[in-house]
Amino acid sequence: MNKKLGFILIVVFCCSLMAMAAWGAEEKGTGGPSVSEFRAFSMFRSVKLIWQSSVPAAAAKSFRITRSIHEKDGPYTPLTTVPAKEGETSYTFTDKDISTSDNYYYKITVEGTGETFGPSVAKPFLSQPAT
Repeated sequence: MNKKLGFILIVVFCCSLMAMAAWGAEEKGTGGPSVSEFRAFSMFRSVKLIWQSSVPAAAAKSFRITRSIHEKDGPYTPLTTVPAKEGETSYTFTDKDISTSDNYYYKITVEGTGETFGPSVAKPFLSQPAT
């Protein structure tokens, strides 16, 4: 197997693991969670976060993203706030402030409901794939 194909298989495998990695939720509201999924995907010098929300923008207000490097239990530091948009159900954020190839743990809090989801983990890669 050539190096390029091997690398592609590793990336696909890692993305599959991330897709299967559980998203957690601490429910503080009623009527089910505001976010139906929250995942972190490893990328070259970045981590892409994706999530789905079925809550109207007026109720969700915004999504606060926090991050911990190395430790699942924190401490978590604020990264950004993504505003909820009327009619939107899919959201993304790409963390480009990556300095190590360690595990990065992310949590998301729905500002309107107080629910917290995560952690979701990704380990970005800092080297270009071999060609």
